[in-house]
Amino acid sequence: MIEHEPPRPALGYLGPNDFGRAARWRATSAQDEGPNHPRGSLQAARIEYNPPLPTLINTTTAKTFTVHLIGVNPVEIATYGIEKEQLSGLLGEAGDGKTQLPDFQRGWVWDDDHIKSLLASISLGYPIGAVMMLRAGGEAIRFRQRPLEGAPPARQDAERLILDGQQRLTSLFQSLRLGEPVRTRDQRGREIERWYYIDMRQALDKNVDREEAVISLPADRKVKRFGRDVIEDYSTPEREYGAMLFPLIQVFDTGDWMMGFQEHWEYDPEKSRFWIAFHRSIVKRFEQYQVPVIELGRDTPKEAVCQVFEKVNTGGVTLTVFELLTATFAVDDFDLRSDWDERGRTIHS
Repeated sequence: MIEHEPPRPALGYLGPNDFGRAARWRATSAQDEGPNHPRGSLQAARIEYNPPLPTLINTTTAKTFTVHLIGVNPVEIATYGIEKEQLSGLLGEAGDGKTQLPDFQRGWVWDDDHIKSLLASISLGYPIGAVMMLRAGGEAIRFRQRPLEGAPPARQDAERLILDGQQRLTSLFQSLRLGEPVRTRDQRGREIERWYYIDMRQALDKNVDREEAVISLPADRKVKRFGRDVIEDYSTPEREYGAMLFPLIQVFDTGDWMMGFQEHWEYDPEKSRFWIAFHRSIVKRFEQYQVPVIELGRDTPKEAVCQVFEKVNTGGVTLTVFELLTATFAVDDFDLRSDWDERGRTIHS
């Protein structure tokens, strides 16, 4: 997850080890700036906030901030905007291809327990960390794009590319939007398919840990003993209503499920009040949930994108210079890695 720690002082300098570290901007003194800095061409970075201090009470309320990269070359400027966006909107953009992944991103790997924990956090209104994106379409940097895992093939070029947050957004897209069982893994690493539900009664019980209220069911929605004997069956809406298990795939469009729930319980006043309480306490948190989005401008230099990705990627994946070059050439349908390997074989043959 991304932490935000405002710099001290408000207008200060960052050493190269601090640049792009998951928005944990730790200010250092102006002495870091200068031609004799020991680490490469990036000597320091200076932050300017909008609106400027002292208008801001603190730096976390800044709408945008500009990082001036100071090195042996002329100053390059990368502008970052920070806004809160509706979760439903982010997932919708992933579904229609407006938000995609740069091709150098690795695959989605989160397991069943991670997904349930993430869903529990949102149901409580807890923060799940910021997402970092790159505004696409700039002339300085282009990458081959691909949709989130599970999303349909994109019919348009992406407007934004996800640099950090792929695991969280893919997990949420598949569990809340896809309309198919989520292909994930269990604790032993075995591939499984799961639907995600909230036990309505447990979710409203303050004595129950919320993660216990979020459950996952197999693709056929049947729980079996030793893989054969069915001991629980939630394969129809009527069985969901009776067990008071709410399918999270319906969380952004509850109308039909709510009507079925009311009809199943014959419009019992107590059950109607129960639904209202569940909708107010749980469903609305999903509907109104906002995610902080840090957006890098389309003119962000390649070097900055590479370093930001290395520092903030929560999976600990290091993006090498060669991988960055490969991703850059791929947009023009040139496979640098294959060409490199072929030339290597030719030289050594």
